[in-house]
Amino acid sequence: MNIRRRQLIALVTLFVLSPAGCSGDKGTGTKPPPPTLSGNQVVIESKTVSGGADSVTVGIYVANEVALNGLVIPLEFRAVTPGSYITNSCKLNMPSDRRIGASPLTDMVVKLTYGDTGGVPCSGPTSGTYAISSPIDFTSPDGFMWAGISTASPPTLYYLPPGQDDQAGQFDNWPSEGESKAYVAGPSFEFVFDVTSTMGTFEIDTCCVTPGNHLEGTDLEGGTLLPSFTKSVITLR
Repeated sequence: MNIRRRQLIALVTLFVLSPAGCSGDKGTGTKPPPPTLSGNQVVIESKTVSGGADSVTVGIYVANEVALNGLVIPLEFRAVTPGSYITNSCKLNMPSDRRIGASPLTDMVVKLTYGDTGGVPCSGPTSGTYAISSPIDFTSPDGFMWAGISTASPPTLYYLPPGQDDQAGQFDNWPSEGESKAYVAGPSFEFVFDVTSTMGTFEIDTCCVTPGNHLEGTDLEGGTLLPSFTKSVITLR
């Protein structure tokens, strides 16, 4: 295990785990086409939904052109129009038949929620800054963080190979030597939430979680990868 992986493990285990949201089921609203992915990207889809809709589903797509053994995705819900926001329930899902859910990055997973901002800003791309994990309070802004680290070793697959969520594929020598695990095309993560009835917009953006977690991956040499990011704009009509 390289130094950077040990640092990531030490960092994410500093936090106290809390449930990543509340309940939610099927998606609602205008389903956009999947984004065109390339390079190193995290893209959250935008969509238009009816005000007051329940169980709206928003996909989070990931692409990486280099192999990764760690990935941190901190996100923030932020109202643009006062009163246009999530309400009652919100959940971050990682389907096990999608690319990251089927990969070695699920060896060690941390999912945290943040009802309040606070803390010392960290370097890298940031909007709000969050410090102490707590349940979201459905008052803008609210924060989420997902972090996944591979603890596997050869001869099994021990990293997320280069790829992108809009393409199906399979992992060889995973979850054990000689085995293969297939995954389907689709977003690696999905938010499922209810929305208020107030017409307007809110955003899902990247953010910062102290003491140093922002949107980043770790390559096999211990280097840091900073993917490009496309935020989501949710329009309530």
